[in-house]
Amino acid sequence: MPSRPTIKTLVLLCALTASGLILTRNRVYRGPTLEPNVWNPHTDPARVVEEARKLIGLWYDPAQGYLNNLGGKLGLIVCMDVPRLAYRNAGTSLKKLLEDDYKKHPEHYGKRDGRPGDPYFDRRARNLYSYCKHNQCLHTQGPPRPGDVVFMSHGPTDWISHIALVTSVNLNGEFKVVEASRDEWYVTREEAGERMLSRGWTFRGFGRPLSP
Repeated sequence: MPSRPTIKTLVLLCALTASGLILTRNRVYRGPTLEPNVWNPHTDPARVVEEARKLIGLWYDPAQGYLNNLGGKLGLIVCMDVPRLAYRNAGTSLKKLLEDDYKKHPEHYGKRDGRPGDPYFDRRARNLYSYCKHNQCLHTQGPPRPGDVVFMSHGPTDWISHIALVTSVNLNGEFKVVEASRDEWYVTREEAGERMLSRGWTFRGFGRPLSP
């Protein structure tokens, strides 16, 4: 998880949440909450993209999951929630994928990252990165495919601390993503992947948990 939120962040959380609940409900997540009990590697990527786009416009959680996930309970999301919810609402579970892999290879997941049962285990981008890295589905060269995820960090050797979901790729290999972050007024949006690099993120690879 990122660094703990400041007082300013907490005030912003309260303001955003109050505004969202009072003025409009389409800024907070009110979609399905049931977690599938299986991971299906043959899920249609187009369905995943469709579900990711339904998250556009939702507010990012300034508390980043802290405060006992107060923001999440109110319908705000963090970056990892984009692929997590998109895959889940397409009928397959990244949580189940990570839990099953942890049972086989717990050494791939650092103690700081938690374990299955930890409410943040499947909401940490670095855990999905670890899965992809050790299961031959991390690609450091493009182009990506729709449904892939993009891993980012603050530096080339830092923790994986950001993730977005690829929604489209053109003939030149340029791609768009759905991304939730503190940038751009805390609003989940679809934009060119290169925008993340222009904001200072370091590209660490494309993850492709779905089968080719």
